[in-house]
Amino acid sequence: MKTIKFCDDYFNQYKKWILNHLFFKYKPISNYLYFSGMYINPKTLYNISNDDFFLLIFSKIVPDSLAYRAKYFLEYYKENENLIRQSSKFYRDNLPHMINVAIIGHKIMNLKFSVYKNQRIIDYFMEITGYSEMLILKIWFLAALFHDLSYPAIILSQPNKDKLKDIIPNSTEFEVGNPTLKLIDYKCYFKDLKPYVKNKKIMRKLRQYVNDGHTHDHGVYSSYNLYKAAKFENINEPESLNIVMNACRMIIFHTCFENINWEKEFFCIRDYPLDFFLYLIDKTHECGRKVLNKKTPNEVNLIDIIKFQDLNYNNNRIISEFSFLDKTALENAEFEYRKHKLDKIDAVNKRIVFLKMFNKRNFRFPTLKFIYNYMDCLEDEKITEECHFF
Repeated sequence: MKTIKFCDDYFNQYKKWILNHLFFKYKPISNYLYFSGMYINPKTLYNISNDDFFLLIFSKIVPDSLAYRAKYFLEYYKENENLIRQSSKFYRDNLPHMINVAIIGHKIMNLKFSVYKNQRIIDYFMEITGYSEMLILKIWFLAALFHDLSYPAIILSQPNKDKLKDIIPNSTEFEVGNPTLKLIDYKCYFKDLKPYVKNKKIMRKLRQYVNDGHTHDHGVYSSYNLYKAAKFENINEPESLNIVMNACRMIIFHTCFENINWEKEFFCIRDYPLDFFLYLIDKTHECGRKVLNKKTPNEVNLIDIIKFQDLNYNNNRIISEFSFLDKTALENAEFEYRKHKLDKIDAVNKRIVFLKMFNKRNFRFPTLKFIYNYMDCLEDEKITEECHFF
């Protein structure tokens, strides 16, 4: 059994590790680590901000033109984040969340389990998809780093227009106008997505969902946003296009898995292993997330929801444990985690409710158990509940 504690320090160190070992190399006969445009002495302590991490990874995944757009989108996002927070009934820090999802997912992919003959999960994904390890990692990081990135456009399209009229038109090189688009706006998107879905019933459901006015679904709009930017930049080189379109499918699925009324056990996980993985990691991640204190709406008073998240694993099991803050912090945030937890757990059948659309046929995956430790806002006592995955 091994234990990893996910906390701010861990995420900061792991960001450095990923940049040092995954995407960059030491220059020959040099004591310096080379980043594009600068040299860093690896013995010197340095911080990598979330902004830097996002852009550096992005620049190694997609062509320069698309990375350039991402830079301007990120600038817009950061400039208006306070306004976004104040404009939303419930908004949490999406950029750190996306980065942490990418890190947790990468970490779990590299764990070894006996269910795979002591191979890593990513080796199993390579076997299923036929993709190389680096291609899977590029798809994973692009999807994880972009899956919630259209939240700002959706939030800013909803509040008072007078308050935002000077911001929306000039905000970004990405599409950030009104996300309420007609199905015809998605015609080319669905046409290009179709080869990456290969299921007519799924495509019909996705089209109908969008046609019914659900373009404010952040998974739908984030996916479309990435696709539209790639089309604008004429991303047609086969590998780059493959990375983008796989990421687009994963991003739209990460909300549509849950928001569309699929038949029970409709999806065979083996057909969409990376999509399932993004959905699962997105749902389990809470560490370091923050919520705006709604009792002080005129000031940005962020309250940490989770102290840390422990990941324990052995040959055939992963346990993810959240340690929630106390009753007072939750009350100040007006965020009730008891309901949040109960909404997602079928305690009678010991199943996680939001996984009901998945079927495990021909898919080997370690037993996954979530443990939620929190302070009950009503009874003020600590409760631990276990829920087993498959």
